[in-house]
Amino acid sequence: MKIDGNDLSKLELELHRQGKNQEGDKVKMEFLRQVRESGEDHCPCPESCRHHGNCYECVILHRGHGDHLPFCMWDMVNERMRKLSLLTEDSLMSGKK
Repeated sequence: MKIDGNDLSKLELELHRQGKNQEGDKVKMEFLRQVRESGEDHCPCPESCRHHGNCYECVILHRGHGDHLPFCMWDMVNERMRKLSLLTEDSLMSGKK
């Protein structure tokens, strides 16, 4: 099952943005049910630590030490940073005379 960029999760976010919170919550719960019932290891981290696959513990520990993000969030953050960087570079480049 695909976690990152999941269509159900995107739909849930869109429904909440539209103010359709009850519908959004139902879609969110369906997404979480599917993830749970898939029985797959959704943790993309290459490290085999004792918290592998336990998102709750992993995120709590990373928030606690505040040193770096969990591996599963790198792609999402890097993509956002790439888009922001493109906006900045384009603005600076077009502003030069």
